[in-house]
Amino acid sequence: MMLEILDTQIISYVLKGRSGLPLGGKTISAITANEFLMVQGSNLVRANYYIPVLSRLHFPESTDGISPTSRRLGIAHPFRKIVTDQVIVDFGNEHPTIVEYGNLALSLLINKQVSGIFYEAIKFLDKQQRKTIRKRFDFLLENNVKCQPLTKTSVKVAMELLQEFRKEHNLKENFRNSFNDMLILASAIATSALLITEDSLLNKFASKQFAGAYQRQDGIATIDFSQNLPAARRNSREGKGYINKSWRVSFKNYHQS
Repeated sequence: MMLEILDTQIISYVLKGRSGLPLGGKTISAITANEFLMVQGSNLVRANYYIPVLSRLHFPESTDGISPTSRRLGIAHPFRKIVTDQVIVDFGNEHPTIVEYGNLALSLLINKQVSGIFYEAIKFLDKQQRKTIRKRFDFLLENNVKCQPLTKTSVKVAMELLQEFRKEHNLKENFRNSFNDMLILASAIATSALLITEDSLLNKFASKQFAGAYQRQDGIATIDFSQNLPAARRNSREGKGYINKSWRVSFKNYHQS
């Protein structure tokens, strides 16, 4: 069965009832999850909240309770960043450094349908924000949406794509938003998936870079990397596609890296 990855706009539209796309069996990138669940904030090297990797808490994967460890960390901020995973992307002097927190940890909670730790992680947020985030998390679990964590391959592909993107397009005012788009696209490439997207700028870029894999119907674009991946990758990397030598990526607390 083909892996189908939804971008952030699509999952948001379905939540709001603006799209009738069925979600059962669909997948989102961990970057989409981090956007959708407001893990990412305005600070590029901090998160709004931190989610522990299950193995670091010695937490039974099949249980929905809370580890005693989390309770000892205090009510004000239940989990510290040291208990979660980090993907650190350093662009030298060209762009600000980005630290992506908890993409593996959040993927595990979504895929194993563990909600208790997630509720604990957001309990210190203000009531309305907590309510919104919890509703979105429950929505993902209720619809059996799966989550694909970042890998070294997907991040490196995203860095290649970013270099191609900025040759023809202006970066978004918030640099992270542009890189998020490339990470979502790269996750589909790295897993030979079908990407379903309504992001206009991402569509414009992908329609040229991956013309043979790109289709658009009824306002929704699909980019099929399940069959066309090798050719699509070659077309986008002719004589280029190398990663800037000053750009680096590192993983911490990341057992799947």
